[in-house]
Amino acid sequence: SIAQRQQMEIIRLLAAGIRALILDEPTTGISADQKEMLFNTLRGLAAEGMTILLVSHKLEDVLALCHEVVVLRAGAVVGARALPATRQELVALMFGQALALPARDHKDLSAAPVVLELRQAAPADDRLPMAPVTLQVRAGEVIGLAGLDGSGQELLMRACAGLVPLRGGSVRLRDLTMNGRTYRDFMAQGVIFGAAGRLEEGLIAGLTLTEHFMLAQQRGWRLRGQPARQVTRERIQHYDIRGAADDPIEALSGGNQQRVLMAMLPERPAVMLLEQPTRGLDVDSAAWIWQQLVAKCAAGAALLFSSADLDELVTYSDRILVCYAGRVYEIADRARMTVSHLGHAIGGDFAG
Repeated sequence: SIAQRQQMEIIRLLAAGIRALILDEPTTGISADQKEMLFNTLRGLAAEGMTILLVSHKLEDVLALCHEVVVLRAGAVVGARALPATRQELVALMFGQALALPARDHKDLSAAPVVLELRQAAPADDRLPMAPVTLQVRAGEVIGLAGLDGSGQELLMRACAGLVPLRGGSVRLRDLTMNGRTYRDFMAQGVIFGAAGRLEEGLIAGLTLTEHFMLAQQRGWRLRGQPARQVTRERIQHYDIRGAADDPIEALSGGNQQRVLMAMLPERPAVMLLEQPTRGLDVDSAAWIWQQLVAKCAAGAALLFSSADLDELVTYSDRILVCYAGRVYEIADRARMTVSHLGHAIGGDFAG
């Protein structure tokens, strides 16, 4: 998994006996417990005289670990200050002003049509036998998936997209049973899946932005040459992508790769299944992504998303599903959707 690869890379560096450690987004894709273990190790190494340089978009990581912060924008240093500081002060230092995160109204969707239904669905996986899940997802609804890495969120979403088979139960889209159907069949019904690994599964290294938009065309390879570049330029402008039509996708930053993925989505999907849609993004880029997702949900799309950011889950979810050791527990009462309660539930304490 992403978390295990992160841990292996850090262990490899420490085993080499290095004295200065530069970490680029080391907490991306890891759980809160894993992050706490990592930070305790880094504090111990710093106390022994090692220099730690943390590159991160996660302001809470900077505030929790660092003694000093330096802010860069467009390749130039735009500010620096000693810590402690508030999150708002760091955001103002980064963007010149405090940013208001997009809010979302949590409406009563009990009368909205069911667009996705699991009936005693049990994803088949030898490493993690999952208990059967029964779930109804309604149009316009946002459901967050929480849990430690490898607890079942990935299996659940991939089963909803036809990417993981079931060993029992069924997946239904509206009135259509989808058991045994391919992901292409799910796509034809308006289901879109976005993997956490942008370049590993979501995009294709070596292909340009234009070639990605050509691949995303629902009607095949009808968009060629100059018309394809024109469509790409229009998408680049509309989605504020920092890149050119002929740039290879790996030349873009993580935030701009995520914008490309959003630009490739159909205008009116029925169900969006997104693994960590704001993984590794700065505050501004994450807010932009959520503006697009909230707008699609307001137009009737349903969204299931996973995230290691508990604040993100609490802010945007109508309901939260906590995956723990292959079992799924639902938190539907918004009064119980707090970071504290969610943190306890992820660790297996559902009464906390």
